[in-house]
Amino acid sequence: MQTKTAVNLTQNNADATTTVAKSGDRITYTLSVKNKGLKEEEFTFKDQVSDLLEYADIFDAGGGTLTDDKGASAGSGNAKVLVWNPIKIKPGETQKRSFTVQIKNSIPAMASGKSNPMSYDCRIDNTFGNTVSTKIDCPAPKVIEQTTSQLPKTGASENMMFAGIIAAVVVYFYARSRQLNKEVRIIRRDMSAGTL
Repeated sequence: MQTKTAVNLTQNNADATTTVAKSGDRITYTLSVKNKGLKEEEFTFKDQVSDLLEYADIFDAGGGTLTDDKGASAGSGNAKVLVWNPIKIKPGETQKRSFTVQIKNSIPAMASGKSNPMSYDCRIDNTFGNTVSTKIDCPAPKVIEQTTSQLPKTGASENMMFAGIIAAVVVYFYARSRQLNKEVRIIRRDMSAGTL
């Protein structure tokens, strides 16, 4: 059985899923594996950290090695997986591995990808058995981007109806101001003539 937990060290070891991470915060992830079988099993801890690396850097790999999806070293530029050496887990035994990331000092304001909307979405999602999600305190342009993506989608008919309503309001106030102008002229004329 695989599980994961995360604590925000900078914010008094608060649960990272309930706090908003700010620039410079350090978050420690703990991966746990329990052997529920009846015999000793070999296991290799592997954690996909692509989403983490959008907003954070590995501060302490905890003995793990950063590699890409194909197992090449981190120097290849495609570092996506944190891998530890294989271990043997006895029946009923639990093994844990931890690593710490530090949120970048300058949080990227890159637009969310069209092909992968989960990319640069002001959230770090990390899965190892269960998914741990941490919200990121993003800069203003990202907040605007997220707000506009939640606005209702309108088509041509809705736009034409909106334009028609605006035009009707403008025509009404134009006609009303002409009417008031005419009434004011009549009142002035009557006052000048002394009939009021």
